[in-house]
Parts: sequence; C-alpha cells; structure tokens
Amino acid sequence: MATSGDWLDRSSEVAYDSYVHAAGRVGILTGILIILWIYKSTLTMHEDDSIFLNETESQMHKDQVEVLAKMKKITPILKVLGALSGLMILVIAGLFIYQGLNASTTLQ
Repeated sequence: MATSGDWLDRSSEVAYDSYVHAAGRVGILTGILIILWIYKSTLTMHEDDSIFLNETESQMHKDQVEVLAKMKKITPILKVLGALSGLMILVIAGLFIYQGLNASTTLQ
C-alpha cells in the first residue's frame, strides 16, 4: 500500500525529470541562439560603410549587398529565438517557485 510520502517522492521525481527536460530544451535553444549571434557578428565584420565610385568596385558592391541581405534575414530569427529563450527561462523559474511554495504548504 502506498503512503502519502511515496506519492510525494514520485511527484518530486516527475517534476525533477520535467525540469531536466525543459532545461535541456532551453539549453539547445540558447545554443542555437549563440551560434546565430556568432554568425551575425562574422557578417558584420565583413560589412563596410563605403561608397563605390567606379565599375571596378562593382564586385565589392555586390558582396556588400549580399552581406546586408543575409543580416536582414537573420535579425528576425535572432529576435524570436531570444524571446523564446527568455520566456522559457521565466516559465521554468516560475514553475520552480510554484513547486517550492506548494511543497512548503504541504509540509506544514
């Protein structure tokens, strides 16, 4: 026969497993975010603020346009991933606090 203490032990194990899985997802999402930030920073190193005056520099102008197009494409992705990462961290922290408050009320 299971006691209430056994139920609390099992529920804490399930909660711990959920936190581990959620933290893993946040870690993967944040890792992707960091990789994209590094990629964007390498793109910005190649970005030049220059004026192309003659035809010999037209290839440089094409390269510049390509870099700017890549940066415009990656910027919204970075914003979404950053917001999702922050939101997931806040949700995990909120659940952790909620579980801690409920555990302290059940012990009384």
